[in-house]
Amino acid sequence: MYGRMIIVDDAATALALSVDQLSEMFDDAVDVDKSWEAAWPLVGAIAESGMILTDDVIPLGDDLGYGPAMVISAATVQEMASKLTSASPADVEAAWGALDNPLMTDRYDDPDGKEFAMDGYAQTVEVFRGAAESSKVIVFAIV
Repeated sequence: MYGRMIIVDDAATALALSVDQLSEMFDDAVDVDKSWEAAWPLVGAIAESGMILTDDVIPLGDDLGYGPAMVISAATVQEMASKLTSASPADVEAAWGALDNPLMTDRYDDPDGKEFAMDGYAQTVEVFRGAAESSKVIVFAIV
């Protein structure tokens, strides 16, 4: 299971994508590998938006193996990006320390595991920042 994200112009464009188009786009997507298990809940904790990135999503099409892709609206992307970019390193550490997520396993308890998760977190924040700058939506999936 790998976490992938793409930036799309708007929700209507995203909702019009076929499973084949999505699969092809996810081949070239930002891939946070398995770090999504810790990184995406951390994003949700900091942005106060939900357990995995955000609870405010639009399901997109068919199951891709671990559920459908999800669309995050431009307004939600803007709000989340604002909170993520204003979070200090101390805020991120506090959220990490408070994170109690059943998806996180022992691999995130050691320094290498935490570094892996934080790399996925940093990549995810950059996707949100880029989408927010151009008022676009994010499509994400676990594939």
